[in-house]
Amino acid sequence: MPHPILGMNARNLLYLLPSNKERGIFMADHKLLMKERLSKAQVPTPRTLAVINNFYELATFPCSPLESFVVKPDAGLGGEGIMVIRKRVPLLTSRGWLTIDDQMVSEEELKDHIANILDGNFSLHEQPDIAFFEERVVRHPIFRPLTPFGVPDIRILVYNRVPVMAMLRLPTIRSRGRANLAQGAVGVGVDIVRGVTTYGMIEKPRITLLGRHPDTHKELKDIGIPLWHEIVSMALKAASVSGLGYVGVDVVIDRMRGPMVLELNARPGMGIQIANLTPLAERLARVRGLTVKGVKHALRVSQELFSDGMEAKESFGSANRPTIGIEEPITILGKDGTIHKVLARIDTGAALTSIDRELAAKLGYHDLLTLIDRFEIPHRVATRREARAFGKRFRKELRAHPDVRGTGIIYSSLGASYRVYIPLTLTIAGQRIETRASLIDRTDLTHHIIVGRHDLTSFLVDPAKKS
Repeated sequence: MPHPILGMNARNLLYLLPSNKERGIFMADHKLLMKERLSKAQVPTPRTLAVINNFYELATFPCSPLESFVVKPDAGLGGEGIMVIRKRVPLLTSRGWLTIDDQMVSEEELKDHIANILDGNFSLHEQPDIAFFEERVVRHPIFRPLTPFGVPDIRILVYNRVPVMAMLRLPTIRSRGRANLAQGAVGVGVDIVRGVTTYGMIEKPRITLLGRHPDTHKELKDIGIPLWHEIVSMALKAASVSGLGYVGVDVVIDRMRGPMVLELNARPGMGIQIANLTPLAERLARVRGLTVKGVKHALRVSQELFSDGMEAKESFGSANRPTIGIEEPITILGKDGTIHKVLARIDTGAALTSIDRELAAKLGYHDLLTLIDRFEIPHRVATRREARAFGKRFRKELRAHPDVRGTGIIYSSLGASYRVYIPLTLTIAGQRIETRASLIDRTDLTHHIIVGRHDLTSFLVDPAKKS
């Protein structure tokens, strides 16, 4: 009988070679090609900002206008060669940038790094490579207390079109903000059915089990991953697009755009079974040879095989989720600790939560509202160009305000609007939610707060339910 813990040789012989064809491996190894395929299949990925194919394009490429971005090798291995730029800053003699771990980078140093990518110094195949610029993902608010900086990602291991195991990877100071176990990130097991974290581990300098994050000292167990059903479904779709039968799908949750597929790994490592304290070979053997028809069927199969005896209603993040209506009484915690009871509109059509300015004033955000009024920022502006102009003029000063949790532009059929976000602590149906909400003018409307779908992952919404 095979050993229940999967080793590298068994992985290669039993799963990689029979399941992963050369074409699928080639696409997974080349990030730009895979992003193109995923985009055609309408699977969200971070936007590609620019591509540098050779040294001539590098010599003529204008780096100066870039502000916040990520530089990656197209065929990189193990997170090597990735440079994450947080913002542009002035240097003594020229323009430069600040990395995610607060290291200064000049334009000359940035182009030297890109030259190393083009030379193939970070390439999986040790051949000349392509460099590309990608939008920088901003981590979901739930992860902000867990990591000192950087963006966590979720690795979903898919075999035979079934989600088999999952792991949350948290950046550390040692990993320089990168969510890569080989560079010192923390791996946290995730219950594949419920989307709740279990155990933590770190591989460097040696494999060590953890109860808390080594830098922030936050507990790693019992963290509910938001939008879990959407994440797993997205990973299954991405695996299907790749044509790989055994694949690790890495998903990030952006603060504004939600879940996105970061990349696919045709040779996923086996640290995931250590993080879950669960032998991988046993799970793979259960899935091997099954006929799976579509995403919904795959989710049911995973639930039946790996739910550890839980009832069916507890699958994929829906465990004991309370049912709420489209109107729901909620409480909001004010800045001074006071409790405010309001009737909220539950709107799954809205991505994010929004709050009326008058209610925000009652919660203690007078100073911020005064600053917004001084800038004369309208609730709605006619064009995207005007909205972007407001962002360029006021974003720096607004984001420096201690009550601001970001700014952004919202597009709709009625035009573009420039939004300012504040932190909120809500209690809905007995569940506490830490989130952020955009400030808008809802004076003439019935509800002074709308709760969007990003804050509703712990609930079932029944339109017929009366509050």
